[in-house]
Amino acid sequence: MASKNQENGIGDVEKPLIVKHNEELFMVYFSTAVAVCGSYAFGTCVGYSSPTQFSIMDELDLSFSQVV
Repeated sequence: MASKNQENGIGDVEKPLIVKHNEELFMVYFSTAVAVCGSYAFGTCVGYSSPTQFSIMDELDLSFSQVV
């Protein structure tokens, strides 16, 4: 025989999906940190390697239109 909660359709729905508020904030902070680190790494790579383009152009006697 079914219990009173199961007859009303409540069952396990009363349990919250996220138990603690701190765990939710941790995931928000963690995902934000990952996104910031990724964009920082990309910007560092692009910014660090971009000045070498002019040295390569001078060394190989290339114009800007030949490089692009």
